[in-house]
Amino acid sequence: MSRERILNRLRQALEKAQAPDLPTLPQPSGAVEGDISEWFVRQLRAADGEVYRAEDGAAVLEALGRIFSSRHKDEPAVEEAAWEELEVLEEHNIPYRCRRPSPEEPDEGPSGGGFWISRHPQGRVEAPLQLEWRSPHRQQAAQVPLSVSSGRWGIAETGSVYYQAGPGRSRLLSVLPPHHVVLLSRRRLLADAESFFQRLEAGREGSAGVLVTGPSRTADIEKELVVGVHGPKRLSVILTG
Repeated sequence: MSRERILNRLRQALEKAQAPDLPTLPQPSGAVEGDISEWFVRQLRAADGEVYRAEDGAAVLEALGRIFSSRHKDEPAVEEAAWEELEVLEEHNIPYRCRRPSPEEPDEGPSGGGFWISRHPQGRVEAPLQLEWRSPHRQQAAQVPLSVSSGRWGIAETGSVYYQAGPGRSRLLSVLPPHHVVLLSRRRLLADAESFFQRLEAGREGSAGVLVTGPSRTADIEKELVVGVHGPKRLSVILTG
């Protein structure tokens, strides 16, 4: 049977197929009461995540400076950071300046799938951030000591952060660098997982999404807990606004 005949039969079968109805989502549990930001902070810290608070762009830079200076003994000095897209800085009111790609470099910008690098000699964080474009090579992303992205949602009940990949938002930056920083607006905090799934538009929010609770960890081998195997060893969240 030819390839085209097989494809035609598949198309005909799909035209008649009816997908089952999606299950009804449960109602919010109501377990989270009071200030949900305090719930979120407590739960994330319980999962070994780090939380900082920042009211404006200047406070975000101050928090980044504290994060850079609080590196663990086995971590490299943070002299550069990777940013997934310029909208992250704009959303959280962080001043910046860009060095656009040279004529020899592809003039793609974040929509081309790479990322922006900010330089921090001796770990200093100064405004405006000086950014330069870097192509999306996996090896380069793995060599960056710290990456910064913007969280789509935060779940207070579990201290989880949801972020998504899509145009200009590479999945590499959230998993390859040893330390990942998420900027999350307080307006994006939800009480529980039920509230999150009620707002999630599956298939319309980028090519992939992931819920993260604390640093990456696994105990697959001999039930011995190892941190940083499948993702960052450290996760820091800066609550903004």
